[in-house]
Amino acid sequence: VVVPPNTTHDKLFIDVPPTTTQLVATVRGESGVTAGLQPTVFGSLVGAAPGTPTPPPGMVVSGAVTAEGVELVTGNVVNPIVPARWYVILENSSNEEKLVHVQAGFPEPVRVGARYGLWSPQSRLIFQGIEWQRAGPGFMIWYSYDYEGLPIFYIATADIDPQSSVWKATLERVTGNNDRQKVEVVGEVILTTLGSNVMSFAWRLNGAHGSELMTPDAPQTCPEVDGAPFSLTGHWFSPGNAVGGTTMIVTRDNQSYVRYYYDNDGVGRWVFVSAVDDDLGAAGEVRDFRGFCPNCESFPMSYDGNSTAVGAYGVSFDSESTGTEVIDFTSAPPLNHDISLDVPIQKLSERLTCAL
Repeated sequence: VVVPPNTTHDKLFIDVPPTTTQLVATVRGESGVTAGLQPTVFGSLVGAAPGTPTPPPGMVVSGAVTAEGVELVTGNVVNPIVPARWYVILENSSNEEKLVHVQAGFPEPVRVGARYGLWSPQSRLIFQGIEWQRAGPGFMIWYSYDYEGLPIFYIATADIDPQSSVWKATLERVTGNNDRQKVEVVGEVILTTLGSNVMSFAWRLNGAHGSELMTPDAPQTCPEVDGAPFSLTGHWFSPGNAVGGTTMIVTRDNQSYVRYYYDNDGVGRWVFVSAVDDDLGAAGEVRDFRGFCPNCESFPMSYDGNSTAVGAYGVSFDSESTGTEVIDFTSAPPLNHDISLDVPIQKLSERLTCAL
């Protein structure tokens, strides 16, 4: 981190889950900088996304930075730290910019249990979000918008540490066509599970940074087939076909789908589908959304005001892990691309347990 002269840098943070008792940060670098830790409760983050609010004044613990490093420790088993957003505050009182390196971590005797599925921002309606799943390693699909407000998706994949509530992965943008795909690294993401219904999503994308508290979009219930739970929620794809994939959310009472695909220019896009009736695997209306990019200026959004009905979708299931998907639509202006697919599909993600 480069700290300008006579400046306080207070935007570096660690989201700490309730499963730890202690936070340790080591700061190394040029002298003339004071480093400290200061928390703010997660509730104070409402309304700040994709930025983060200024931390409260003061420091719980602090020390002078040296080349050998100063270790900042707060909390222990007897007096555990509070789960919160903990800022690493860097005060440069000199007339020269200073370069420091920060490393932080916290021990976890047990991780917060991960909840897989589709997640959206907790405090604002922006019609973009993430699918968090695992298929051996963990993977994430980020449904968002580009600088022109057109739908775009990103992918991240990395192993899951069974002893950590934190998952970190390289963020990639995928382009392609029905024959091949190209992967481009565009940033990095960190997911921190804070509870069964809240997760911190932090990103670095194309040089910009941001974070958001996320909440699940649907309950963990399942429909029933022949009197038994039928688990369909998860990530689906068409083996052997480079045609994108589908985030499926199928609960006891509702079903919806996010279908990502490659347009005629090879750009990865997505559309949303909400089933038109309650029959399992029923047809649905394809909606094409327009919005704002993660670090662009935001504006109020609504389902009807920011999406257009562009076509039809249908899916049928042979089992909990196989089926057939049909989609036919023309994307809304300015894209105007004809997309038509009729493909066999399989569930890629691991089976999710159905809640009662």
